[in-house]
Amino acid sequence: MSVRMLALLLALSITAQSAVAQSTFGSIVGVVKDPGELVVAGAQVTLSNVDDKSTRTAVADANGSFEFLNVKSSRYEIVAQAMGFATFKMSSVRLDARQTLRVNIALKIATAAETIEVGDTAAAINTENATLGDTKDFLQISELPVNYRGATTSPLAALTSVPGTQQDANGNVSIGGGIPSQVQYSVDGSSTVNIRQNGALANMNPSSELISEFKVAQFNNNAEFSQLGDITITTKSGAQQFHGSAFEYLQNSALDATTLGFDSKPHKAFNTFGGSFSGPLQIPRLMKGAPRTFFFVDFEANRRRYEQLRAAGQGATLKALPDPTARDGAPIVADAVISREQVPPGWYATVRLRRGEALRIIDDLGVSSVSLVGWRAEDMSERINCADTVKVQWSAAISKGRVILTDMGRVLLAVIEDTSGAHDLLMGSSTAASTAAAFGAPARNTHDNFLGAAAKTGLGLRDIPPCATFFAPVSVDADGRFVWNGARKRAGDFVDLRAEMNLVLAVSNCAHPLDPARPAANAAITLIRHRAPAPAPDDPCRTASPEAARAFMFTDRLFA
Repeated sequence: MSVRMLALLLALSITAQSAVAQSTFGSIVGVVKDPGELVVAGAQVTLSNVDDKSTRTAVADANGSFEFLNVKSSRYEIVAQAMGFATFKMSSVRLDARQTLRVNIALKIATAAETIEVGDTAAAINTENATLGDTKDFLQISELPVNYRGATTSPLAALTSVPGTQQDANGNVSIGGGIPSQVQYSVDGSSTVNIRQNGALANMNPSSELISEFKVAQFNNNAEFSQLGDITITTKSGAQQFHGSAFEYLQNSALDATTLGFDSKPHKAFNTFGGSFSGPLQIPRLMKGAPRTFFFVDFEANRRRYEQLRAAGQGATLKALPDPTARDGAPIVADAVISREQVPPGWYATVRLRRGEALRIIDDLGVSSVSLVGWRAEDMSERINCADTVKVQWSAAISKGRVILTDMGRVLLAVIEDTSGAHDLLMGSSTAASTAAAFGAPARNTHDNFLGAAAKTGLGLRDIPPCATFFAPVSVDADGRFVWNGARKRAGDFVDLRAEMNLVLAVSNCAHPLDPARPAANAAITLIRHRAPAPAPDDPCRTASPEAARAFMFTDRLFA
């Protein structure tokens, strides 16, 4: 394929992609007048981009009006000329994304060959529409005291510097007093809205080094945005000169202060680094004359040294774990029991626990596997997170003294008693397909049970996280395969889970896909909701590791 044909196909591809996106272009309008405030028809107005040197020309109509439509955000120079008048030049005009900027031109009578040049201008007041907006350019984004690289690399945290914008602890953004679902997000005109969670797609936001500006508009938006608030990100483009940049953002526990109430600092070694390079693009024998095509390349990456963190986490955790509970130990006094129920094989139960209550799950015959998911009762967007539970504690083995975390870094459940120690946080729930494949026929499964439990609380499929499965002796062999160790299952095994916040739990009693028993040997299980003893100052779950202690601290703040 020839170079010319390849360039043509690339241009057509870019044009087709641009046609389906919302525009980030703005407009520059104005009126040309003489010293007597009369309009000057036929005046020639030239608009020049300061960065890439591109120019556009407009002629004032009979009313002296001119306009430049579909102008990309950048810095511009405006020159106006008319017979008998001195040349007018405005050398510093900034156009933001989706802005309609009015620039009125006042010509003076030419007494000799002269040019009237206007330098710095006051900030323009929007008189073209009733939309309220605020724009932050790259310099402001990178230098405002907003530590958006502390926990993430998304520059959206800088939005809080815009008046009328608020962000909650979950990262949801509200503009102009509206709700998060009333905010539209776009990057270079392409929507980046997460339609499942009414927010921004985290992976679709560019590196801050690539951002030319972001604009937040609120109230009286154009119909094309269909929302109360609009967040528009415009990326950088190349210019006539070559430019480059490099950056390094270092986070290390050696530079941190000790958190109030703790005698040590958590390990941290986190590096965010990258750079950019831009300039004119010229292809020999294909592009002639002054450059009219430009490129901008950006790179950003981060590295976290986990081996030291893993060693520190394991060293602090393993020495604190208590021995397993004896099967005849930890009796529940009669007046502490709130409710008791049996769940038949293949069925499920929905349990509500208040903070300080516990749920004892009993595998009466030693043949059942019990899957569990949970949500915080007051805000059910906060839910169990098995991945963080494994990552923070550096172990997939859940046993007495461990905790189960939420996706907000708080403690959902504490394992205060456990006779088994054979639980699974890796494989997730059984489905109709996995059950049919394992047992040769369709059967009730955990995935469908959780759908039923979620529907009763107004939730749906997207609200069901990966589950924890108790009495499921799953391990990983040397080849990385999941294996089942049935010898660890015993009749009468139980686990006590203490609620550290008000919870809604879904408990499913379905066979595990790896269970070799054919047919499935599931039996009824017993659930006992009871009031747990108050945790002692040296409670093993609260003191097992610095990570667990911090998770409890964040949890306790909800009830302070």
